[in-house]
Amino acid sequence: MMIASYDRLIGFDDMTFQPFTRYVMSEATFQTIARNLNDRGQIVSTSCFNDRTAFRRGRIKERRVGVYRHTAFGDQLIMTGITAWLRHVWPDARIFYFCAPLVTDIWRWNPHIEFCGGPMTLEFADAMTDHIMYEGMFENDGEPDQLNCYDSHLRAAGFDHKKVPARFKRPYIFFNQKEEMYQAELRGKHGDYIVYHWSSSNLNRMYPPAQSLATLQLLLERIQIPIIVVGTCDDEEAKLYKLPEGCVDLRNKTPKFRQIMNMVAASALVIGPDSSVVHVAGGLAKHCISLWGLFHPNDRIKYYENAHPIVGFKSCPHAPCRNHEFKLPEEKCYDAGNTVSPPEFCNALRSIAPLQIVNKAYHILSNDYSTNKQSKPIPANRSDASVPTTGGSEISTVRGTEVGEDHFVRRDSERTSTSI
Repeated sequence: MMIASYDRLIGFDDMTFQPFTRYVMSEATFQTIARNLNDRGQIVSTSCFNDRTAFRRGRIKERRVGVYRHTAFGDQLIMTGITAWLRHVWPDARIFYFCAPLVTDIWRWNPHIEFCGGPMTLEFADAMTDHIMYEGMFENDGEPDQLNCYDSHLRAAGFDHKKVPARFKRPYIFFNQKEEMYQAELRGKHGDYIVYHWSSSNLNRMYPPAQSLATLQLLLERIQIPIIVVGTCDDEEAKLYKLPEGCVDLRNKTPKFRQIMNMVAASALVIGPDSSVVHVAGGLAKHCISLWGLFHPNDRIKYYENAHPIVGFKSCPHAPCRNHEFKLPEEKCYDAGNTVSPPEFCNALRSIAPLQIVNKAYHILSNDYSTNKQSKPIPANRSDASVPTTGGSEISTVRGTEVGEDHFVRRDSERTSTSI
């Protein structure tokens, strides 16, 4: 973590940095601001924050905890589980959470924290009794023997992750009364429906659009319940992959992430790649079919109740390669049995056939969820898949073994800034 100050007003990620004021930020944030300063401002001072980091693990009076994770909706959702644990072990602590304003929607109505937002001044940081700085942990965790993300973050904060109950290793999501009424309206309008996440923030984790299209068509034919498609795509992609009739196309039409969160809350099933929407489903214990190529389900969703991951690791000898870059590792991709040139999507993800997803969805909705819809039988022959696959994919189910009986808290007041 860095300390930096500037000679004039700086705007970044909807945050305002006042002149000649020292702020604590990640090195990535510092470097991004520095690259874009040009002649609009100068850096007055820089230094390292690490030597100021404080941890008070014993009993102390007036504990103040500063937690930092800058951005990414999925990462923020994971952080809600960590702060729930902090509130559990330190019930009287004041917990201040720092992130980009863009992702504060995740934290709305959350009773575990006192403040949510950014940036963090050095004066404020120095007033904390405990600093838990998580920047860089997601981006740099790519070892084959890595822990689940919740376990690694708990261990980094000084806790024995093996002693933390699984109920704290999933997102904590809260809705107010108005949102619950909206969810009831969705159920009244659509009945049982599926939320299908079209994209991921990193295209390397995205299920290929042509296969998504085939999956949606098969779902409509075989299961016959409405499908709401969310996510992002460019105009050309939207025209090329026009959704079949029966899908509600909300791609690029949900500017607020809480819109998607509410849709997931009212859904019967969620389907998508390794993405933020999968974490929303995990926090709400929704049945969720997730698709995995670059990462292993145990990296992210090991403790989620009603998680149904599908992986395609057999097609690629390097899978899961845990590559965080926004460019595929081509030198590895060419070793896959189903490789194409040039690599466009992860070969492990490409090897998952649409029919595998539809079969899994059919069995979940038939056996685990009460539905009044009459579904046609699903053939077992994999050759019936609309998009062929060259590699067999493993299908497994993950269920949390220690999922708690927590009831989500509803709060009807907006979170406001708090001073120490």
